[in-house]
Amino acid sequence: MEFNHSVLEQIIKDLDKSINLHRLIPVLYPNCTCNNASETIKKCFKCKSSEVIDDLDCLVSHLKPISKNTIHHVQWIDVESFCYSLGKTGQIS
Repeated sequence: MEFNHSVLEQIIKDLDKSINLHRLIPVLYPNCTCNNASETIKKCFKCKSSEVIDDLDCLVSHLKPISKNTIHHVQWIDVESFCYSLGKTGQIS
């Protein structure tokens, strides 16, 4: 699979759907029983689930700029190769 703009946009859309659905599931959010435990092992299901969902949300925010840059990256490579080719043939200096 090539990670281009369309693929990354689809991944972002799928993650957004999943995040929104998981936030709506009431079973994932019973009452907190961990009393703000700092260790992951001692955290309740609600807090663990919330952390995972927040991590996915953070991942989406990091994927969005990468997705936008994939469009320009391909164009930049195309321009560079075009200029290099013209330089080799003596068309431009």
